[in-house]
Amino acid sequence: LLAQRKSSQARATLDAMVAAAPNPAEAANAGGLVLLEGREFGGARELFASAVRQSRKRLDYQLNLARAEALGGDRDAAVRTLAAAGESESGLASA
Repeated sequence: LLAQRKSSQARATLDAMVAAAPNPAEAANAGGLVLLEGREFGGARELFASAVRQSRKRLDYQLNLARAEALGGDRDAAVRTLAAAGESESGLASA
C-alpha cells in the first residue's frame, strides 16, 4: 500500500495489526519499520514511541525511534532519545 502511495490505508492496516497483536510493542516496532521504509517519518515515530513506552528496556526500539526522529528533522529529539537509551543501557550493564 505504501508503494502505491496509499499511506492512509497502510496506516489503518498497521494500526489494526498492532491492536490485534499478541505482543503490541513488537508489532508497533515492526509497523514503524514499514513506515520508516516508506519515508512516513511521523507515523514511524508514533509507532516507535509506542513500542518504547510499552517496552522501555528494548534498546532496538529506542534506536529506531531516534532514527525516525532524526530522519523526520527533529534532531534534538533524536539526541534526547539516544541519551535516554544510553542511560538505560548503562543501567542494565551495572545491574
